[in-house]
Order: sequence, then structure tokens, then C-alpha cells
Amino acid sequence: MKGREPLAYRLVYSTSKVKGFYTPLVELVRERGAERVLDVGAGYGIAVELISPYVGEAFLLEIEGAMAEKAWERLGSPRVHVVVGDASSLPFRDSSFDLVYFFDSLHHIPNRMEALREGVRVLRDDGLLAVFDFDGSKLITKLLKIAERMFGISSDFYSLDQVRDLVEGLGLEIEEAKEGSMGSYLLVARKRGI
Repeated sequence: MKGREPLAYRLVYSTSKVKGFYTPLVELVRERGAERVLDVGAGYGIAVELISPYVGEAFLLEIEGAMAEKAWERLGSPRVHVVVGDASSLPFRDSSFDLVYFFDSLHHIPNRMEALREGVRVLRDDGLLAVFDFDGSKLITKLLKIAERMFGISSDFYSLDQVRDLVEGLGLEIEEAKEGSMGSYLLVARKRGI
């Protein structure tokens, strides 16, 4: 695997305090359960590390080879699979997962609409799509975007309302959409079978 490992990620994710940031996802998985999950834009795999006691099998998709390699070194097992790939063209079959989530990753994906569409494609009927990100309409998120640019990280944040509209436009039913701390939000939507 090859690719770059952004310095900002190494600095931020090297501290154990960042794990508290994942509480909304851990609570979601613990409360609702999921046999097969897909983490789109998984980075170092911290989210999967924290939810693995509550899932059967987890797939981490990461476009940066160096980050995927670190995730594999930390978590690779018969139950945890790390895949290097592009979120806008997921290398999985239709209806493969019970839960597909974008945790602090959607704003880094250049073609977010196609990534969401792909997430819905690989989601089973009655499965959940979850997006945890930062609301682009909030001042704190605008400052975060400037900070990320200073570290050479490309980001473009949607607001919670924009993501809600996109997800509903893909035919999913919103079950939860709530604001969190520091400009964050969690959106959970269900794919209903036809």
C-alpha cells in the first residue's frame, strides 16, 4: 500500500482523548446493532476499533494507502477488513451491509453525492446510513476548514440541512438528525425496501 499520511491526522489521532469524539457512533451501533458494517473514509480505523465489540464484521475503506496500512496493522483480523479504494466507486456488491457510515469523512470526499449514492447502493434493505460530520453553516466549522487547508487537507463541509436533503433525495427515510457539540451533527437514515 502506498500513499500519504497527513501530518495533521498523525498529530490529532495519536492522542487517546480523540476517542470520546466517536461516542455518537458507538451509541448508535450499541443501541441498534449491525452484523456487517462499512466505514467509508476510515482513516486509522479508530471508529471500527471502538464499535467492533458490537458488530460481526467490519470493512474499512480508505483512499490513502499509508493510512489504510496503519489501520490494517492495528486492526486487521478475520472480522476486520481494510480496503484501499475510492468512496465514489465502492468495490462491494449491492446490498452488502447493514450499516454504512461516513464518520468525519464526507467533507474530504471530492464527489460527495456519488459517495452517498454508492453508500446507499451497498446498503441492504432496512439498513442504516449514518453521517457524522461538521455543519458547514457554523462559524466553528468555517474555522476548521481554514485550519485543515493550512495543513494541506482539502475539505468542503455541507450543512446538516444539505445532507438531509441529499439523503432524502436518494430515497432514504431520515430517522435521526441532531446537532452535537462543536458544530457537529449526526444524521441516521434507513433504506426501505421496495
